[in-house]
Amino acid sequence: MASIEFTVTRETDDDSRDVTVTVAYTRSGYGIDFEVEGGVSLSPSETDSLLAAIIETEGDE
Repeated sequence: MASIEFTVTRETDDDSRDVTVTVAYTRSGYGIDFEVEGGVSLSPSETDSLLAAIIETEGDE
């Protein structure tokens, strides 16, 4: 299983902050299975960005 660091922005009551999370992933066939360490949830747009970053890192096999 490979991993990638990915930065997401989290809003708080007072401001926003960037959080870097480590994402473990495997590619199988045409799919990508991933797990965000630390239990951070990703929005649909963050998930799209994550998958694009993995494809960019690994190449579109």
